Formats: sequence, structure tokens, C-alpha cells
Amino acid sequence: MDDRELLELAAKVGGNRERHGMNKSPEHRAWVHMKQRCTNPKKREYVYYGGRGIKVCDEWMRSFIAFYEHIGPRPSEKHSIDRIDVNGNYEPGNVRWVTHQEQIENTRAVRMVTLNGKTQSISAWEREMGLSKGQVRSREVNGWSLEEAILTPSVAGQKRHMNLKRDFSKYKRDEHGRFTVN
Repeated sequence: MDDRELLELAAKVGGNRERHGMNKSPEHRAWVHMKQRCTNPKKREYVYYGGRGIKVCDEWMRSFIAFYEHIGPRPSEKHSIDRIDVNGNYEPGNVRWVTHQEQIENTRAVRMVTLNGKTQSISAWEREMGLSKGQVRSREVNGWSLEEAILTPSVAGQKRHMNLKRDFSKYKRDEHGRFTVN
């Protein structure tokens, strides 16, 4: 079999393959990995994507160029693709470039809260309101309503034990310096 016959056979097997010159680009790798996690049961991530019924739209399955034209170039090395609706498919209108922090906050496990018409994760509310990490959860555990826990500002430097005044007048120290009751 000469080279010409080999090329003709490859063209028949491979079909009309796109030529875009971006095979090793981050955008192309994102496209390949997106398709793999939705279609290849041998991939570790398949159970969370294809196994849950998440699909890639037909146009994007066939064409990297169509995918790239919709999503555009990756803004920075810190960005990866993300589905806006975590239960939706990879399709136009539901895919974007996001940072790692944005991606963490867009998972099925994150609790989203809407206050005054604005919806975001509890950790985003904590950052916006100047609360420490985990403070909203701690306040909830202590009986605060969710709205109260988010909207009540933190008082810098305040410690609960500082509010407690102790009267040591009824105590005396023993020979070892320990307090004893009179």
C-alpha cells in the first residue's frame, strides 16, 4: 500500500477532520476532556457527568471550532470551563470560563442563598459582608436565622469572654496560688 492509498483510507476512516491548528491549546484540551467525561465510561469523572446524564450538544461533539467560537479563548491560566447550571448539558448558553474559586462555588454541594434579590453561596456572602470563613454556619448552629447570620456585621476584636466580668472577692489563694472558696 503506497502513501496515497494510505491517506485515502485514513480519510475514509476519519471522515472530514477539522484543521484548526489548536490541538495542544488549553481550549482544545478543555474540549477533549469535556467530551471524554461525558461519553467515556472508562474515565474516572464519567460517573459525575455522563453517568448523571450530562451531555455535550451535537454541534460541539462534532466541531471544536463551533465550541471555540462560542466560548472564545481562555482568559488566563487560572480559568477552566464550567456549566452555569450544574445539572445542565454542555451547550451554548450554559458554558463559561471561570476561576477555580468560582467553580468551587458552582457545585451541587454548595448552598445558595437569596437575600434582597441577590443569590450567591454562603462563602460569597461571608466575603461580601466581611465575616470570617464559617461564621454564618457557626451563627446558625447557635440559633441565629440565616438572614440574621449573614446580614449582622462582625464586631472586630470582640471576644465573648471579654464581656464576662468575674467577681473574685469571695475567693482566696491557697499556698500553691490556686483559688479557693471562702
